[in-house]
Amino acid sequence: MIRNSSSVLATAVASAFFAVACTRATTSHSSLAPAVAAAAPTSDWRALFDGKSTAGWRGYRSDSMPSGWQVVDGALTRVGPASDIVTRERFANFELTLEWKIAPGGNSGIMYRVGEEDNAPYWSGPEMQVLDDARHPDGQ
Repeated sequence: MIRNSSSVLATAVASAFFAVACTRATTSHSSLAPAVAAAAPTSDWRALFDGKSTAGWRGYRSDSMPSGWQVVDGALTRVGPASDIVTRERFANFELTLEWKIAPGGNSGIMYRVGEEDNAPYWSGPEMQVLDDARHPDGQ
């Protein structure tokens, strides 16, 4: 479970679909082993998305959830134009594991350690790119 909550927002952006997003507090910078990812969520992991509601999320620099994000078939899904979303809680040291899928031709990503002082989340946090390499121009 998250035991340390202070300074980081987990952010989902663009058009990816998220079925599972879990985080675990950690005290060191270690890579997430495949065995740990396969076992998540366990008692020391905390789900960021329950598969039913958008309760733990809100829009970037907003108190409400953008209407273009909905839960569809148990996945957090962008169904229309919408801004980026962030977790309502902040996390310090953590490990993140998730399951995702991308729409054909999609370009999306997961950003972390995002601050809301800037006009765009990508100005403050690194991104793990989620891209359909075969169909999106950026993959060529």
